[in-house]
Amino acid sequence: MPTPIRDATWAQIEALRDGLTRDLPATRTLATAAQLFVERLVGGFASVALARVFHVTALRRLPSDVQADAAAFASSAGRTVPLDASTPVLTLMGTAGDEPAWNDRTRSEGHRAIPLVDKRLVDGAPMIAALLAGLDVELAPLEVNGPIQLRFLSGGINARFYVPDARTTKDARGRLIIANEPFVANHGIRTVFGMGGAFLDGSLIASILFTREELSAAEVDRFPSFIGTFKIATGPLVEAGALLTSSTS
Repeated sequence: MPTPIRDATWAQIEALRDGLTRDLPATRTLATAAQLFVERLVGGFASVALARVFHVTALRRLPSDVQADAAAFASSAGRTVPLDASTPVLTLMGTAGDEPAWNDRTRSEGHRAIPLVDKRLVDGAPMIAALLAGLDVELAPLEVNGPIQLRFLSGGINARFYVPDARTTKDARGRLIIANEPFVANHGIRTVFGMGGAFLDGSLIASILFTREELSAAEVDRFPSFIGTFKIATGPLVEAGALLTSSTS
């Protein structure tokens, strides 16, 4: 029976990890692994309203439909298209949650593929800026219109993203980090947290959970190592280029 995160015992958390360790290696793409990952998190904890997994890699590594999504996003944001093949793209790989549309990555509006074309675009989205900063992506030194540089992280380093209260937590500029206030109010979102790190090729992976309970930093800190479990299982898929389609299909 799913429990709130606050009430979850270490035994329950480790049972979830054991299941992921067993089942993730059988997946054939990073996207199917990400979908399994978020479905287990939503199914395991009653308070998780939405869970997502994002991958950041170069545009050239993505299928044509995702490249088109990235170009459409850039165009809508007033950026130059076509995009350079090396442009890093924050791509939605898996999504699960309370609403039917939240369980299909192709039905996401505005988050399927976000090209990180410059600091100004990233800085305009407080949650993405905070997430990337948490993953140790170099943002501060960039020129306003310069390309985002993904800082190589050791495969063993995992980072944590933490928003104590989505209703009130703001960034250094006084903006709500979770800017979609209707989403927060309508779904009772409180603490939002994430975990992320890098694969050995330097591409980034991150999972974000939107919960209906207020969690302390200590309660959240039981989870960042889950991304290590995910990376170990899916590293070969990333190396083979099996991101959204199988390398053998």
